[in-house]
Order: sequence, then structure tokens, then C-alpha cells
Amino acid sequence: MIPQPEFFVDTEKSFQKPIPHRYVHGCLKDDTETRFSLLLPERSFWKGRLIQSLEGGMGGGDQIGASDFGYYVIQRYGAAYVISNHGHVGSNLSKIRYERFEKVAHRTNHLAMLFAKKVMKEAYGVEPNYVYVVGGSGGGQRTTILMEKYPAGYHGGVAVVQANWSIITYYISLLSKYNPILKLKWKEISEATDVGGNGDPYAALDTEEQKEGLRELYNAGFPRGGEWQMSRPNFYAAINSLAVFFQELMRISSECSYYQDFWTKKGYAGHDSEVDDQVVEGIEGEVIKVYTFKDPPPPSSSPPPEIDEDAIQPLFIGPKIDAESIPTTMSDLLVKPFGFKGTRKFEAGELTGYSVTFKTGKLAGRSFHVPINADDTVYLSTESGGFPEGISVGDKYTIDNRNLLSFRDYSRHIISRVEDGYRPPDFLSKRKPKYPQRPKEAKEVLKMKHSQTGNFGGKMIAVFAAQDVIVWPPVFFNYLDKVKKWKGADLDASYRYYFADNSTHGTPSNKEESFRLVSFYPMMGRSIDYLLDWVENGVPPPPSSVVKLTPRQVLIMPKAASKRRGLQPTVNRITADGQRDCATVSAGKPVGFNGVGEAPVGKIIKYEWYCPNLKGFYNEVHLEKPKLKVSTPYIYTFKEPGNYCVSLRVTSDLDGDPNVLAGGQRNLAWIKVIVEK
Repeated sequence: MIPQPEFFVDTEKSFQKPIPHRYVHGCLKDDTETRFSLLLPERSFWKGRLIQSLEGGMGGGDQIGASDFGYYVIQRYGAAYVISNHGHVGSNLSKIRYERFEKVAHRTNHLAMLFAKKVMKEAYGVEPNYVYVVGGSGGGQRTTILMEKYPAGYHGGVAVVQANWSIITYYISLLSKYNPILKLKWKEISEATDVGGNGDPYAALDTEEQKEGLRELYNAGFPRGGEWQMSRPNFYAAINSLAVFFQELMRISSECSYYQDFWTKKGYAGHDSEVDDQVVEGIEGEVIKVYTFKDPPPPSSSPPPEIDEDAIQPLFIGPKIDAESIPTTMSDLLVKPFGFKGTRKFEAGELTGYSVTFKTGKLAGRSFHVPINADDTVYLSTESGGFPEGISVGDKYTIDNRNLLSFRDYSRHIISRVEDGYRPPDFLSKRKPKYPQRPKEAKEVLKMKHSQTGNFGGKMIAVFAAQDVIVWPPVFFNYLDKVKKWKGADLDASYRYYFADNSTHGTPSNKEESFRLVSFYPMMGRSIDYLLDWVENGVPPPPSSVVKLTPRQVLIMPKAASKRRGLQPTVNRITADGQRDCATVSAGKPVGFNGVGEAPVGKIIKYEWYCPNLKGFYNEVHLEKPKLKVSTPYIYTFKEPGNYCVSLRVTSDLDGDPNVLAGGQRNLAWIKVIVEK
């Protein structure tokens, strides 16, 4: 008989907003670092459901926030809500190590579900009738794994922009290598590939190295239409930060030997002197002040950016709980050190990906990667080495980039070790890798125990972002192929997938970005609605999106809503004075804009015209009678000559109600306008 886990409840508290509910926090009796948080609506509100949410990345948090997704769940669905920290506190994975990574991949989250069911049985007298799981990014991948590993435990799940650690390690290595040489060229590349551009991104490049870099990214599946995102603020540092994350994962496994092999074995760029001119090492410094979560660096003098809820389209907007009244579940982190103030100053993000090696003090001989830096403040990664406990003022250290340079070329050496079914043509010579390949064991190591089979129980809906510059389109098709292998002709009986066009790994942050990107939150929310109706009432969701990946790794989506299907409206035939893509007009004369919005399900409820660099250029039209298909006329007179980008955004929803879920399903298109005298 399999021994049952024993749980310990350490915190309980009742709240009245947004609906009366009880908060419960607990852990495993024999492992207090495996933690769970649970929200229980009052018995009269409960509808027999449990919804589990999985954090992205590798998880690590079990703290309920003031605007948490959980409050949306208990209020909209009458469901209990549970999260876990995936078996580790914060980002510290050092106590788990690779050999026990099933704890992160699925075991802890399965235990969280069992914990919730036990507490619910005590609270309600019965266990839930239906159990669902929802996760995004790394949590999306773990959603699929939970439903594969424990088919009897879950009735359904929604996997949002689901990752694949093996393939994405390859992607981030490529981006880390080529982004530095393309950094100053992304704007020209995006102008060439954008509406009204010349269509040739290589014409903007100066060197063969730049052309090779862009070609390798495209060959691997970098999403067309995502080029402009590479110029978004702080994105360069974000790529290096992700490189740190994957460097850390490698260090807790047998693949840590790669860092030595890179510099000592023939066929690797470090040994073969290909990167000698890029090596930075010997930067010395001394710790002036240690920063902890309780005593962090002083806040930036710049005011924090305002949160634009209309751009983000959050699912939960309503009576919010007082953040200060929520029990703190990660208080043991407060005293942990995570960085320091050093004797030298650097540009923000300049050291991201570099390594800090301590030469004196209790940490002498230990190295930490730098996920981010700002001025004289250096943050230290904690995934592989834990928190830098023992760091003290006066400790001396050196900084180098040797591990970062190693990781940038890692993609060369894992061509034959990446996920089954994913074989980009990069670095191949006569269909064989041109460079030494990592040991066979690396194939499993790259998965970080997150192996997916596609053979899941229950019903699943997947949501993907078409221009996701972190989880590229081939990741979806890799999993779809696995599902098809098991489901065959019965695929539609248990699986749906919806693509959000003009969407990425995250949300737009302000109005200007929201007319270039759309949030996938409304699609995620509506997918949960569909899933519950599918499981509980047998009502099939709308058909999946019609998408195709060409041999050149280009994502193709039909233009017409009736052919594209899915949930998102389409926007087509956008014109200015009858001209498409790039229009030439005269200042002082009225210009007639138009476009066509069409909904595959529901109806169009409004459309908006917007030009970010013209203050008065905004027109919003709410349709008194929502329609399946609408034209979107608007007349505007440009006063000054110049080049402008004008966007049309269309919004749809199922019932045509203006007060729709998270503002409704959006899509957009734009046109370039050249205004002459």
C-alpha cells in the first residue's frame, strides 16, 4: 500500500472580499519547504469545483497576492483555489538537485491537489466533484505533465503559452549568442518586415555575422512579426537574464561539465579561440553593503510606471482584499541575502549573465551568476547555489563572462539532443552536426524531468501567442504532434487549441503597446469557461484555430475569421484613401480610413483607431448592434507632414455585451501613412 502524505496546516484566516472565503496555508509534515496556499469560498458559494494554478518558470512562490488570480476563480466559478511553491522556497533549487526534479515537474503540485481535497473534505463534508488545473509558460508545461502523470486526478486543464525546457534552452542560447550583434539592428529589421516595409530584413544588415545570426534565429522558429519586440525597453537584459536561468539549471545537473568542456575540448569555441576577443575577466571589487529581502536596495528615483489595466486586460477587477491583511507565507526569505553593493558602477544590465566569484570570506571559491545589475548594485542568482548566506561587507570578488560565452554557443552542441521531433537545420553539415554533441544523457537532462508524452487524461485547452519571442511556434507543434499520436481521429474529443495573433509572452504595458500587442488573458479566461462547460455539461468548445508551420518554421494563419476559427476576431483590408500597407496622403486634406473586423465566434462589439505619435488621433466606436462582421470607417485630417503608423483594433465577445470578460477578445492591424505637404 502506497503511504499517504501527511500535511500540516499552519495558518487559517477568514475574509469577506471579494466574496466570503477562508484562507488556508500548509506544508508537508516531513518537508516544510513544500508549501501550499488554499482559498475556500463559503459553503453556500461553493459549486463543487477545485481549480489549481501553476506558476511559470520553475515556480517557488506560494504567497497569495492582493489581486491574485485566485480571487477571480472563487468569485467567477465558485471554486476552491490552490497553489504550491513547486517544492522550493523562492528561486532556490539547490536543495532539490536534478535527480529529484520530479518534485518540481509534477509531484509537489499533485500533493497540493491532495492537500486541497483533504481540507475541502473537512470543510464541506465532501471532496470536489471536478478538479481542474491552469498554468502558464513553465506552469503550462507542468499542466500537461500533471494531466499525463495523474490522468484520474484531473478532469481538465488549460495550458497557456506552455513551455518546453529542452527546446527553449536551445532558443535562449541562440538569442543570447546573436542578440548582442543584432541589438542595434532590430529596429531596421522590424521596419523591413513590417507592413509597408521592403520585405528584406537582411538588406539592413552590415556583416555576414549579422546575417548568419538572423538566419539561424529564423531557421529555429523565431516568430515572424516578433522582430520589433526585440527593441522593447530592457529586452536585451531580459534575454541575458533568461540565459542566466538556463545556465543555473545546467549547473544543478551533469551538464555542468559543459562549462569546462567549452574551454578545454577541441571543437568548442572556447578551446578553438573563437571567442578570445569577447572574454571579460579579472574585474575586481569589494562588498560595501549586503542586501536582503528585508533590507533591499533603495528604490529607484524614477517613479514606477503606471499600471494600464485596459492594456493588460486582467481577469480580476473588483473588490480587492487588503494586501496587508494577507498572511505572509514566505517570511523566512526576508533575512536571506540576494545581492550587494559593490565598489564599481556598471550600466544597468551590463553584468547580466556574468559570474561573480568570491575570493575572500565565507563564500571564498564560490561563484554566482548575475541575473541583473543596476549601477553599483549586483544581484546574485540562487537556483543552483542557494542564497549567498555568509556574504559580508569587505568580501572581495572578481567578475567574468566565461560561463555566459559558453552558454551562447550551447545550441551548437545540442542539435542531436533537443526534444524529439524538433530538428532545426542549424549547424548541420551533410545532415550531421558540424560540432561535437553533448553526451546522450544530455537529452534527458535538457528536459529537467519535464518529459511530455501527449497522452493525457480529461480534456485540455491550449492557448498560444503567435508572436511569442520566448516560446516560439515550433514548441506548440511539437506537443500537438505528440497529442495526435495518442488521440488520432479522436483529437477533438479531448483537445482544443487557440492562437492569439499579435500576442506575446506577457501583456502590453501601456496604451501605445496595446495597439501593437494584445493580451491573451481574455482568451485564457474564456478557455476556462469553455473547459468547465465541456467537462460538466458535455458542450464542445468552438473549433481549434487553423494554423500551419511551414518547413521554414513560419507560422501561417488564414486571414478570414471563418477559415482561421478559434476565438479571436480578425482585422483585414485596412486602408487609407483606398491604399493598403503604405499610403501616401496630403496634409490638410481629409483621409478616409477603413478596415474589416470579423468574429469567428460571438460578435464585434467595438473598434478603435489610434496613432501613438499624434495626440488627438483616437476614435472609439461602440456598436449599438454587435455584428459578426463590420466595416470600420473613420476620417482624419493630418495637419503636419511626416511618417505615421495608424492602428485599427477590433474587439469581440460571445454575447455582444460591452461589459465583457477582461474587455473582450482583441485583434489589430496597422497601416503606414506618409503625409506630404
